[in-house]
Amino acid sequence: MKKTNHKQDLIVLFILLFVAVFYAYLTKGTYLGNNLFSGIVLTIPSVIYLGLRKKKNWKKLILASLIFGVLFGFALSFYAEATKSWSTNTPIFNYRVFGMSALEEILGQGIMALLVFTFYEHFFDNERKSKLNKRVIWAILLGIFGSLFLILLHEYLPQKFSAFEYPYVVVGTIAILPLIYILIKRPGFLPKLVLTGVYFFILWFVIEFQAVAYNYWLYPGNYIGWVDILGVRYPFEELFYWMMLYAPTIIVYYEFSIDDGK
Repeated sequence: MKKTNHKQDLIVLFILLFVAVFYAYLTKGTYLGNNLFSGIVLTIPSVIYLGLRKKKNWKKLILASLIFGVLFGFALSFYAEATKSWSTNTPIFNYRVFGMSALEEILGQGIMALLVFTFYEHFFDNERKSKLNKRVIWAILLGIFGSLFLILLHEYLPQKFSAFEYPYVVVGTIAILPLIYILIKRPGFLPKLVLTGVYFFILWFVIEFQAVAYNYWLYPGNYIGWVDILGVRYPFEELFYWMMLYAPTIIVYYEFSIDDGK
């Protein structure tokens, strides 16, 4: 695809972002303004648009979203709720998986990851191999056993979840270790990750501002610092680990466990 078409695609994506922001504003405080519905409006139209613009390997993208969005997202959500790193307010389903993870948060992690992978494949990655990377089985096993470990730990040693003064820093740092390793070993990935990260920083920034302002996301824990913008406060960890590094981090997961690592 030509570079001019990429510019057009970015313009359309930002228009869709504006529509999603307007939707969230119009529906705030209502059933249709819930996290999950707002997340669907924010992500799915963009995924569909990019899919229509250029052929995608949906098998890889959906599998990656299930593994790193839903499966890893469940473990992350469970840890966050158990350590009070963050919490989702006003759930739709009024049900928390294993008493911790809100169901719509897990689904939201999945569609959020799907948009990241679709964006990356569209703008920066050429599909060289349709086959799945053999490492995918290790990613699945890590997600399953990691989730089971957290569940059992919370069941039998719940005090361990309060062992760290800054739990968000702990899980965030562990999550970005593969990103740091790849950037040291394969610095050629940096431009693609930075450019992808810039778009998603803008996207996450807008989402964060609205979600906190509308009281959809809560931060009841202990943090190393706070960001305050126009009266909207959220932890520095959220700015650093999620808004800045979430998209580049899961792209590294995707490239080296499902795609071809190129």
